[in-house]
Amino acid sequence: MNRKIISAILAAALSCSANAVVAGAEDTAASPKFEGLTLEQIDNSPIKPYVTLSSEVLTLEEAKASPTRTITVTVNADGVTKPYYSAAGLHIYFDEALKVEVSKNGLPLIAKGDACSLMASTFNVITDDTSGTTGLFAAVASSGNSGTNGTMFSFNVNLPSDIAAGDVFPFDIKYITTEYTKDIFQAIGMADKELMNGFTFTKGIYNKEYNPNFKASESDIERCPALKGISPSCDGYIAIEGGDTVWGDADGNGALSVSDIVMVLQYAANHDKYPLESDVLARCDVNGDNDVNVEDAALIQQADAGLVTLPVKK
Repeated sequence: MNRKIISAILAAALSCSANAVVAGAEDTAASPKFEGLTLEQIDNSPIKPYVTLSSEVLTLEEAKASPTRTITVTVNADGVTKPYYSAAGLHIYFDEALKVEVSKNGLPLIAKGDACSLMASTFNVITDDTSGTTGLFAAVASSGNSGTNGTMFSFNVNLPSDIAAGDVFPFDIKYITTEYTKDIFQAIGMADKELMNGFTFTKGIYNKEYNPNFKASESDIERCPALKGISPSCDGYIAIEGGDTVWGDADGNGALSVSDIVMVLQYAANHDKYPLESDVLARCDVNGDNDVNVEDAALIQQADAGLVTLPVKK
């Protein structure tokens, strides 16, 4: 194994920092491209890796008794059975209330999985003061394609002491780039390797620009209703069972009123002028059709008058 090559790859990836920005946010508004590649080109990648994070719902008792929780990062490319990548650099962000478990020298305690067992690695805690998030940067590399499907690595976070029923802590893999370097998922000697890299960071993770389709499972939502409003660009979560959802409560004051009806009607009339946050939209979709419109407003009005109980499933 050529240690100089590995060190160079890791150093380049590691230079991504908290001062980096999410790539493509401006370009994609005008053109659906990623790093100069069209989404149609990316869809033709011969290898399509998906990177996912673990999710769990705990009772409040479980969370207080075992506040240290393990987050697992997994990669899978359907139909690929041999090693197919030589380097990967990933940024994972989450709420600053969660604290990464670190060693005495301040480095995160990481358990490397079978997928990256033959690769050199580096892991660092990162912060983003502008968004109130913290996170982890992970880089793995080898002089040849030795990365496989399976668990890449896992790390521990500690839940806050004031945790409460209904709390949700999302995790988000973000593609980060600077003028000097960028996150990677690449192979050595692979034709069209840029397509695999492009697929990983557009369709292979959940993200606002290219793949805003993340959802909590129905069974998890039943245990923690707040999960219905989780951002569709997240990649995993820790949630605490319980918490009350006041269906139709658009203004967030914990009760139904004319104000809620007006806000939903305004949103239905003009999404851009009267936007609502994702968690508000989740609790105002009172008929469960994944759309907030005048029908929801009518049902909220009926509920305010005591004529129906929300939610009303179609």
